[in-house]
Amino acid sequence: MSEAGYTLVEMLAAVAMLGLAFAGLTAGARVIGATDLRANGAAEQAARSLRVQNALDDLMAHQGPFLSDGRGGLNGSPAGFQFDCAAGACGAHLESSADGSWLVVREGAASKRYAAPQGGVFAYIDATGSNPTWPVNETRPQALTAIALTASGSQPVAAVRLWTEEPKDCVFDAIAQGCRS
Repeated sequence: MSEAGYTLVEMLAAVAMLGLAFAGLTAGARVIGATDLRANGAAEQAARSLRVQNALDDLMAHQGPFLSDGRGGLNGSPAGFQFDCAAGACGAHLESSADGSWLVVREGAASKRYAAPQGGVFAYIDATGSNPTWPVNETRPQALTAIALTASGSQPVAAVRLWTEEPKDCVFDAIAQGCRS
């Protein structure tokens, strides 16, 4: 540097350094923005899964047992299931529309929609494994232990465990080996 000021080369070097610093900051901000977007998407997906889980838990609370010989009255397919409950006909099914995939939960005349995974299917779990439909034809009646909603054959989005013994309001008669009416 001379006493008159900066030379042209020094000015160009300073501008080049400022440009590199600005480019680095811009790239860093872009990476942070993309990471934030992915994190928000994952959080929203977790919140949707939790809403579906809670809806299925509420629907199936105090229901069952459902046996593979038809006792309990639950009929299920990969697209949904239905059974008789205190409110009338209860169940859940998957539907697709222009605005996405939905889980529709019905208790009697009331129904609610929840955002569901695209390509989701129900699976019915008993002691022998996972089944795409319920009831299943088995030589010995099995109790349905859980219903799972999976996204395109992947891990469950939601799974609800079911009462597998006698109904919760059962007064068991040891002589008759069943519930009293």
